[in-house]
Amino acid sequence: MVSHVHNLVAATEAGLAPPATVRGHIPALDGLRGVAVIGVLVFHFGQAFPQLEYYIPHLLLRSSRLGQTGVDLFFVISGFLITGKLLDTKSSAGFFSNFYARRALRTFPLYFAVVFFTYTLFPAWFGLSQLDRHQWWLWTYLANLPSTFGVEGVHFSHLWSLSVEEQFYLVWPAVVFLCDRRALLRVCVGCVLLAVASRVVIEASGYSSFYFTLCRLDALSAGALLAVLARGPSGVRGWSRFGWSAGGALVCGAIPLYVLVSGRGLFAVQIVKYSLTAGLYAALLMIAVTARPNSFSQRMLSLSWLRASGKYSYGIYLFHPFVAASIAVGTRRIGWTVTSPGGSVIEALVDLVIVYGVAWLSYHGFEKRFLRLKGRFV
Repeated sequence: MVSHVHNLVAATEAGLAPPATVRGHIPALDGLRGVAVIGVLVFHFGQAFPQLEYYIPHLLLRSSRLGQTGVDLFFVISGFLITGKLLDTKSSAGFFSNFYARRALRTFPLYFAVVFFTYTLFPAWFGLSQLDRHQWWLWTYLANLPSTFGVEGVHFSHLWSLSVEEQFYLVWPAVVFLCDRRALLRVCVGCVLLAVASRVVIEASGYSSFYFTLCRLDALSAGALLAVLARGPSGVRGWSRFGWSAGGALVCGAIPLYVLVSGRGLFAVQIVKYSLTAGLYAALLMIAVTARPNSFSQRMLSLSWLRASGKYSYGIYLFHPFVAASIAVGTRRIGWTVTSPGGSVIEALVDLVIVYGVAWLSYHGFEKRFLRLKGRFV
């Protein structure tokens, strides 16, 4: 034991990460969440303000579409962290009740508050009477299904990703509880294969595989797989080198693929791209978890503004379409129509500042009241 402590101290003094612990809070993952939510913002703002092309090169603005894969990064992080917590508490009393209580305290209050205000304030503000007849999709965490099967008139469909997560975590604790480590590894690999097969069926049927839960299992399962491996005999030793190698290979393959075939809707691309993205972000997570304290990647992920974005990412993700839509309607009502590229830049910056401000207020004034209650379910 003493020699082990000396080894850890020596490793730390040498600027090396401790060999293998992934339990507890991992600060670098706050930075990764920041990367994910900023990617989503870049994507949505790039779509909402095409006039930005006057200031941003076309190829760069087109590349902003890659920001939508921030959702995949969220899935990988979520699968890693939540599966890890499930494994660490598997033998404890109240395994299921504690998990679902803590999950509900983290996600339900803000989500349902947003849905409530959507259907009390937004119909009048936007004049969208059709909101009422579609609201049950959101109340029941089924917002991904209308987008999958082409149901028209459902607004604020960005909530689809939260629906995917809640549907997954409705059953995943039982899977973890019933499986030993080896069986769980097989289940994780099987979920990746199931995602690929599901996309074949959904795309061949003429529907979108982007939103359907079974089609997005590979990212969640990739994170879960890493959580299982991290608790194995080898821990996270060797992850950094493998993460850089795998990530580099995937990037080198993905960039030409994106340049050559993006936007064509090719069947084969729709089938494989989500698995490739999941693999890339799993590699990025491996790098983040094992990065040395003074390494470039650790310094980047430790940037205060990036970690703050990660800390408030839930609110940022929930609020940003509502803020953008509200400002757009408000400016039209006062007779200010944005027609110039400069006006678009100003509006985008105002949107961004308000989104971060609302997310900060939400976290400190509302969410934390519920997060404190999680300590009762340990």
